Amino acid sequence: MSPRPALLRLLRTFALPAALCVAAAAHGGDPIVIGTIAPDRSADCGTIDFSFVAGGYFSTVRSALDSNANFGAGGIVGRDIVFAPPISVVTNEALQGIDILFVTPVQPALGSCEVAAIGNFLAAGGGVFAFANDAAANLAPIVGASAGPTGSGSGVVLPGRPMSAGPFGKVTGQYGLSFHRVFGSIGKSGQPCLQSTGVVAAAFTRGLGRLIIVNDEEWCGDRSLGGCAVSWMPSAPRLTMFLNSVAWVTPSSSFTFVEPGPTPDLDCDGDVDAFDLAILLNAWGTCTGCRADIDRDGQVNGQDLAILLVNWSA
Repeated sequence: MSPRPALLRLLRTFALPAALCVAAAAHGGDPIVIGTIAPDRSADCGTIDFSFVAGGYFSTVRSALDSNANFGAGGIVGRDIVFAPPISVVTNEALQGIDILFVTPVQPALGSCEVAAIGNFLAAGGGVFAFANDAAANLAPIVGASAGPTGSGSGVVLPGRPMSAGPFGKVTGQYGLSFHRVFGSIGKSGQPCLQSTGVVAAAFTRGLGRLIIVNDEEWCGDRSLGGCAVSWMPSAPRLTMFLNSVAWVTPSSSFTFVEPGPTPDLDCDGDVDAFDLAILLNAWGTCTGCRADIDRDGQVNGQDLAILLVNWSA
């Protein structure tokens, strides 16, 4: 048996303060390890801190993940929830050891290489749950979907979808939403979950992985700030949709994300061209762990340049 579960419990317990390590003393099956955006990268709105683990805004859904009635031995899902150390920059390396990535409001917006890493993670079987106003603008392209215009209004919960029907119950009806965007299209793998003037939330597959995008963070937030954000929690139907979403994107306990090999496409745009060459030359010299060190020898030098030129596609 892989040592991963026991090792993760140990690492996560000592890597974070006790308040941030949910159910660190795992008592269910192999834990579900959730990666979140670090506070230094999380957006804010007035006094609202959108950091999932450090801010107070998501306290209701965070407490629900911590509940033994929901996760762990004897819970609805028989695996504990453990939070990994928060991620400042999303990379293939940062996603190792994680089962689900939560994408909350982030600043600056996810870069092309961060989106590419999330795509790799999904294709390998990881789960991603994004709830942020512009989530589709960042992530829809990796599942063949597209972002549409902004808007707001009431949303209809579509029955029998991953958010509305799952182990935590069924949800139907119409709910007020303060979403900032709808989808332009949801592609071939998309399932609409919340519908308003357009699709507000949808579930997708890519490779072996699953992704849910909700173009709003306020639907699962706790606090209200006039002129900035609307709070909808606590709300039993919305909490049910949140927990069903977590359950749906959760990979099997055997899932392990293996970091793909280095690539000369340093700007993650699908080509190896002058832009990548500029990145490499700018990093010339000792550069342990940086993308420009293509052969991972701790130096950006002629060997990396040769790899880049052999793969030139401009």
